[in-house]
Amino acid sequence: METAPPNLVVIGNTSFYATDVGYMDSSSWVLVNDGGADLVITDVDIAGADSYAFSVSGLSFPTTLAPGQETSLNVYFVAEHLGTA
Repeated sequence: METAPPNLVVIGNTSFYATDVGYMDSSSWVLVNDGGADLVITDVDIAGADSYAFSVSGLSFPTTLAPGQETSLNVYFVAEHLGTA
């Protein structure tokens, strides 16, 4: 029988709402490996429009999550101009 691969599940609010220009909003995310093999997290890459306004903390790299294991990650957003997400 073949072992199931790792599978990353992110639990938390992935939206940032109505943040005034110059202010920061943050969200804590829980990262869970609900797969059948170790999951190695080597980096978090935020891409797309306004990606420079986001940052992360609380996780050292590389991090290995065994099946069923979880860890947390803080995501920050600083509004630098008016707009919509």
